[in-house]
Amino acid sequence: MPLKPNDDCARQPRGDDPDGCGNYDVLLRDRGRLTEAENWFRRAAEAENTHGAILLGPLVRDRDELAEADRLFRGAAEAGDADAANNLGHLLAERGDLDEAETWFHRSATSGNPVGAQNPQTLRTNRKRRSRQRR
Repeated sequence: MPLKPNDDCARQPRGDDPDGCGNYDVLLRDRGRLTEAENWFRRAAEAENTHGAILLGPLVRDRDELAEADRLFRGAAEAGDADAANNLGHLLAERGDLDEAETWFHRSATSGNPVGAQNPQTLRTNRKRRSRQRR
């Protein structure tokens, strides 16, 4: 059975359909059709749909397009998305910007992301370990 999008794809999220695509885009990704999925994720992100930005961010990050991933995660995080704040924190930590990463992890945690609540402690532990290793 071929996949096809619904008519509302990439419009503003509603209810249980956060990207407005009836999960069409996610199904494409899960079936390995990444180019098609990316097109739908990008379409949603360009419509200022934070869920689309969150879905597109990891694809571009995995291609080492870190500035684009930062832009996508940051925009969604600044719009209040806890998952995007957590993703941005990870991206920043990977780049070595631990202070800003901690800020975004904290924002993720205070916005209700339970994983984000664990990340500041992990950063502090890693800082202590690095400090000891330098001695």
